[in-house]
Amino acid sequence: LKERIKIKPSCHLIQGVKFRHPGSSYEHVAVTEKTDFDIAMVLPKPFNGDNFEVVGVRHGPGVYKLKWSKDEERPDFINPNGYLESLALRDKVFEQLNEIIKEVKKVRRQDWNIQNKNYNASICCIIKEHNEDFNIKIDLVPQMQVSRWDRTPAPPSKGQLPSVLRDYVDRTDYPMFFSLAGPAKTPDDNDGYAAPHQLKRENYKHLLVTCSFSELEKHCLKSSKVVCNAVRLVKLVSLEKEWKKTFNLHSFHIKRVAIKHYDTLDKLSD
Repeated sequence: LKERIKIKPSCHLIQGVKFRHPGSSYEHVAVTEKTDFDIAMVLPKPFNGDNFEVVGVRHGPGVYKLKWSKDEERPDFINPNGYLESLALRDKVFEQLNEIIKEVKKVRRQDWNIQNKNYNASICCIIKEHNEDFNIKIDLVPQMQVSRWDRTPAPPSKGQLPSVLRDYVDRTDYPMFFSLAGPAKTPDDNDGYAAPHQLKRENYKHLLVTCSFSELEKHCLKSSKVVCNAVRLVKLVSLEKEWKKTFNLHSFHIKRVAIKHYDTLDKLSD
């Protein structure tokens, strides 16, 4: 995938992407063989760095719009008001990624195949081995690295982060990463995020981006063996008791509760 992106002129939006590896498989908290792998693909210029101002919206914590902040000519996907058309950019990135995946399928080994499907913020690729039940699921997640925490409107502000995340941000001057889509549900869906009279006025789902905490969480979870073991234990119990099916409890819920109570858990005996 990496090599074909480099030599494909028609895939200019993703040439020069930087690959990052968030998720349970890299946090040392996986509990099953059939673990999903997340690969974040951070877009190159002009869709990174200090080219954008982060603008807050009323769609819940971590949801924003991005506004072009430079005097030079605006690139594609910037509307007349200066805002990034995030869904249009996402769709074009998906199109180019799927073009690459299609080529990879043509040179695949004879004993496996690839299935891929677009989702809200990622392309899910399932690699299946013939005559085997085992498969590998990989989520390709296009992202933008845009701003620093101290330059971003709340919520959440840096001061609202759990202490372990805040300390890491301060120590490393860690940037913010955004996925190229808002939440799967927004005020457009009339699901309680906004009053009905606000829906038409706030109908800008196509401009939204969502802050990604996955890389930040990975660094913090890997820093404590005790917290990692606590997360693994709860995930095993959840798997055994089928809490995902019963309570819609996902892995990321467990990890975020652990990070919220990181200081308390880290003091426990292993």
